[in-house]
Amino acid sequence: YLLAGSLVLAYLLARTCTFFYRRLNMQDEHSFVALFGLVLLAIAVAHLFKLSTILALLAAGIIVKNLEARPQLWPQHFGTAGWLLTVILFVLTLTSFEWKDIALGGVAALGLIVARLVAKLVGVLAFARPSGLNWKQGMALGLSLSPMSALAYLLVDDTYNLYPNFDPRLRAIVMCSIVVLQILGPWLVYRSLALVAERREE
Repeated sequence: YLLAGSLVLAYLLARTCTFFYRRLNMQDEHSFVALFGLVLLAIAVAHLFKLSTILALLAAGIIVKNLEARPQLWPQHFGTAGWLLTVILFVLTLTSFEWKDIALGGVAALGLIVARLVAKLVGVLAFARPSGLNWKQGMALGLSLSPMSALAYLLVDDTYNLYPNFDPRLRAIVMCSIVVLQILGPWLVYRSLALVAERREE
C-alpha cells in the first residue's frame, strides 16, 4: 500500500506539473506559486492517506524528467514568493537550533562539512572531463554543491518526532552543519560562479 499509493500520487503530481508546463508560461513568477501549491497539496494528500511524502515527491520528479526532454518547471527568477520561501526555511532552521548543539556536535559537524565538500569535489572532478568541463569549471561546480538541502533539516525533525529518545548528538551534528552551510554556502556559490565568469554583473 505504501509503495503503490506513493507511486500513484507521484504519477498524478507529475502529470499535473506537466500540464502546467505545457499550458503556462513557466518563466512567470506566478507559476512558481501554482507549482508550489501543487507540491503542498501532494504533501497534504500523502499525510491524509499515510503515504511516503519523500518517495512521492522524488518519484514525481523522476516521472516529470522522463515525460519531458528538458523540463523547466521553475522560473529562472522566483520573485517575491521565492524570497519568502527562502526566509521561511532560514527561520525554521534557526528557531530549531540551540546553542548547546555546538558543544554536542560542533567538532563532528566541521568534519561532516569537510567530508561532504571533499566527496562532492572528487565526484565532480572525476567526471568533469568526460562531461566537457575543464578543471576550473569542475572545481567551481563541486564548490557550488556545498550548501546542505533543507531536506536534511526535515529528515532530522521527523526522526526526533518519531523517536524523541534518539541520541541527541546526531541532531546536534546535523543542525550545526546546516547552520554553518546556510551562512557560508551562499558565499561559496557566489565565489564559484565568479571563478568561471558565470556571475551576473550588476
